[in-house]
Amino acid sequence: MPNERHIYRLSNSHDPDLDDARRTSRVVGHARKLLAESPASTFLGRKTQEPFPQEESQYGNLKS
Repeated sequence: MPNERHIYRLSNSHDPDLDDARRTSRVVGHARKLLAESPASTFLGRKTQEPFPQEESQYGNLKS
């Protein structure tokens, strides 16, 4: 039985695995650029609006 060695090259442009690898590389590169721009906002501890002022009503102080 002959000893056959198969060499798989990534230079074949019709290879679906190569297309997936290129797409993954682009997505990862884009994600790295976005993450380098500014930290993601999680809204934790950030006030998005001022609370309504607490006022007394005809029934007394609403604040307990």
